[in-house]
Amino acid sequence: MKKHSILLSLFATASLLVGCQNEIDIDKSPTSGTAFTASIEGTSDTRTSLKENSSGYDVMWTANDEININRAVFSTSSDETKTASFTLKSGTNPTSPYKAYYPANIYNGGTPVLPAEQTYAADNISGYPMYAESETGNLNFKNLCGILRLNLGTTMSGMKVKKIIVSADQGMSGPFTITSNAAVVSGTAGVTLNCPTEGVAIEPTAAIPFYIAVPANTYTRLNIILIATDGTNEYRQDLTLKPDKSIKVERSKISDINLTCDFSLVLSAGGKNANTYIYSAAGKYCFDATVKGNGGLDPVTNAVATKLSDISGVTVLWELYSQGRAIKYDPSSAYDISYSNGYVFFRSPDTFIQGDAYIAVYKDGSGGTAKQYDKANDEILWSWLIWATPEPGTMSHNSKDFMDRNLGGIEVDNYIRGFLYQWGRKDPFSAANGGFSPYSFIPAISSVFSRSVSIQSMAYTIAHPTTFILLGDRAWMSESEYTMKFWNDDVKTIYDPCPYGWRVPTKGNIDGISELPDTGLTDGAYNSTPYHGFGNPETGYYRTSTQSAYPNAWSFCNDGRNLMDWETDTGYAIRPVKE
Repeated sequence: MKKHSILLSLFATASLLVGCQNEIDIDKSPTSGTAFTASIEGTSDTRTSLKENSSGYDVMWTANDEININRAVFSTSSDETKTASFTLKSGTNPTSPYKAYYPANIYNGGTPVLPAEQTYAADNISGYPMYAESETGNLNFKNLCGILRLNLGTTMSGMKVKKIIVSADQGMSGPFTITSNAAVVSGTAGVTLNCPTEGVAIEPTAAIPFYIAVPANTYTRLNIILIATDGTNEYRQDLTLKPDKSIKVERSKISDINLTCDFSLVLSAGGKNANTYIYSAAGKYCFDATVKGNGGLDPVTNAVATKLSDISGVTVLWELYSQGRAIKYDPSSAYDISYSNGYVFFRSPDTFIQGDAYIAVYKDGSGGTAKQYDKANDEILWSWLIWATPEPGTMSHNSKDFMDRNLGGIEVDNYIRGFLYQWGRKDPFSAANGGFSPYSFIPAISSVFSRSVSIQSMAYTIAHPTTFILLGDRAWMSESEYTMKFWNDDVKTIYDPCPYGWRVPTKGNIDGISELPDTGLTDGAYNSTPYHGFGNPETGYYRTSTQSAYPNAWSFCNDGRNLMDWETDTGYAIRPVKE
């Protein structure tokens, strides 16, 4: 039995090892009539179910297997036998010539279809596709596909695989024709292997096999997405074959891929999407970058927000840090951050250190797939604050639970320092002097932020998230956009900058509060700097979501211990409130 072993490199930390491609010969011979007898000769590396012997695997019929003959369904009660009797279950008794498919559901007249979803079977494969045709009713079934056998281990304890998604430049599911006994799929649709609800446990000590049927082909840009759980949280890993590599899968053969999984915690799992993501321990993280903010109301369209598309990559716009960075950084290889299949992945420093990073996904302006962000040519599509901070607590005011720190706040001065926000925008800004000593901005604050002195649109702010729109005692947006209520008292919008479960407080939430903690920020010169914010150790200014009349919105001032009607182009702190 001929064997092959090929080592393939990946973009990710794991590697793909392909080997042990063993020949398979299947002969299933039913007789004509209302009952068909299916027999299997020889040994094989695949099956409706597999039963290992000394030289490979015997192909065995499994009880309740169903075959489709000329659109009539036949089933068997035989189990783990090479020969099985199939009787008519539904449809009209067929007449010659016979065309038969296994499993029965891949054909219902017209063009047969390889399913986009397969079901996990422990140390087995479910519904391996086969085909036979005969004038006499003597049916020799032939395999239509090969098999990818993913042998998964992990460096992490307690992990269970929930789903595996495999795709490539070449199609793996969908309508197919048959050429030389092999399925030929048009298009590029992939395959999903669904595991039981509780998941399939994988361990560091021994690899667990997962079998997936795919058409014979030479696959380029093979992509594997692994979804897992530790029983509480969702994890994900994306692996992609390098552009100059390929993997060959042959009909009736098994191709082995060996992977040691190193998963990332999914911050957006269960719909926990937001414009700010918090992490409170060192590790690897990811989130769904196709979702704008919380994925809810877009006031510009007055409808549920559309998802982002045409994402080319991700970049770090700036960081605020002291002894370390919010995203791991290696001078020889830059930030440990990447984009894949709609998700942003990043790694924290090896030791948890508080800080902030502002990141953005972008569309390559050169018409290709950008390798690095080019500020002059690429278009920013959306941006998020990554906030490395101990899990926030609450403090009660006005019978509402407020966060125990300002949005983006760091440990200095009991977390009262935080970023400043123009009303209606999701984008954080610094006070005029930075206001975060001993923390500092990377790059330097003077090169991080810029200023516009013209009225702009929400679309402009999305593409220019580090540009402060300062007109001086005015609104940064037009009066028509002001009426759209980018921040809304009644519903959290996609422009609310707060983390999941929190929102910008309303005027009613703050009304009657005697004092909120000071912002700890120093007054900024009003027109002489490209960024602007109020707030000093004696005076704290806080945003609310509540509008008054153009160009103003309501804010809270510690100086007078009262609410005030103030312009939307000023930058104030936010003390989030529980949704």
